[in-house]
Amino acid sequence: MTVLQAALAAGAGPLYVSEPRAARRTLAPKCGADEVIDPAEMDPVSNIDSETNGGADVTFEVAGAEQSVAQALASARAGGTATIVSIFEDLIRIDLNNVVMPEQTVVGTAAFEGGPLSRREFGTTIRTFATGAFDPEPLVTSRIILKTSWRTGSNVSWMMTAMKSRFWSGRERRDPRKTTLLCRGIPLHNGN
Repeated sequence: MTVLQAALAAGAGPLYVSEPRAARRTLAPKCGADEVIDPAEMDPVSNIDSETNGGADVTFEVAGAEQSVAQALASARAGGTATIVSIFEDLIRIDLNNVVMPEQTVVGTAAFEGGPLSRREFGTTIRTFATGAFDPEPLVTSRIILKTSWRTGSNVSWMMTAMKSRFWSGRERRDPRKTTLLCRGIPLHNGN
């Protein structure tokens, strides 16, 4: 959903989201989606093609599945760009004629994995949260209070499994004596 907010902040629109999970379909309009497509109910490629008169200028693949890559490529217009955001667990097959014939550009980003552009991309993301261009509230599904601050040297390596996390100092949230971990849908525990 942060990719959706980034597109909105950059001035893109209209914004279409294809999402099989009901909870995320409900969240998408709160993050800026103009239209949300349930791929089990409607073909996202046909819908986007007809709504945009030939495909989107830019598409983002964020699911890490062969079908989502194929849909991202097929939803991009001739001469358009498909950005692959996901890290894949398995090899996938792509018919590269679907890239070559419409002369599309395919790019990847590995910012959250420490890729070569991560400093720039994370910096932009943090600035957009700080300026209010991104709203983190729709992304938060739970809050937990940490009993000790990571600044005191306590062991918080268990948090690294929560890849979609954001730390806020207490000055930015309710109680200035506490540090809060905001996390999107990932159960956290410290192993104790």
